[in-house]
Amino acid sequence: MKERLVTLGLAACALALFWLLLFPKPEGPQTVPRPMTSGAEGEGYLGAFRWLKASGVQTLELHKRFDQPGAGTLSASGSGNLLITTLPYKATLNPAEYTALASWIEKGNVLLIIAALDDTPLWSAISPNFVPEVQRLSNIEFTAVESSATDPVSKV
Repeated sequence: MKERLVTLGLAACALALFWLLLFPKPEGPQTVPRPMTSGAEGEGYLGAFRWLKASGVQTLELHKRFDQPGAGTLSASGSGNLLITTLPYKATLNPAEYTALASWIEKGNVLLIIAALDDTPLWSAISPNFVPEVQRLSNIEFTAVESSATDPVSKV
């Protein structure tokens, strides 16, 4: 009886090993690399980060929400900073973040918004319409205008 149980157990292990090795497993959702300062992929800002650092510009990676403590103090003076941000965000901004960002800009800082408005990189496919967020951050209103002439030579 004991020999039969051992044989049955080994047969079950062999079947499980056969299943694991031979049949492909479903892959989880693929993550698309987002543009980040430390990102060495084609979507990142590593080249700009290294260039600024080599030029003597103090750089800092900010991986916090805009309304968290420490997010608005990037230098000792509190002004003269440049924040480069890429839209669409992975998570939407809450109203407190818009207020914190607006007050940070009023202190003499600059916000550079990089947004995929006319092309579609893989990372921008997560949000179908982020133009309202760009408009709210930049205080600029965008409207789509369709060109009447499709031939670039005939445009005046």
